[in-house]
Amino acid sequence: MGREGKWNFSWTIINLTDHENMFYTFYDTSKNPPKKTEIAQFPFMPIMLNYEYYF
Repeated sequence: MGREGKWNFSWTIINLTDHENMFYTFYDTSKNPPKKTEIAQFPFMPIMLNYEYYF
């Protein structure tokens, strides 16, 4: 259905080796000793899917 060349599908590998790409780090100073908390950028998404439709 449709014309050839109207759809474009692609995918990108973001985190193939499951590294924790650091996004944010903070310390909770209300505890003794302070507790370090790290948030990874892509904790559960190893790939990104993309599609485009040309009008």
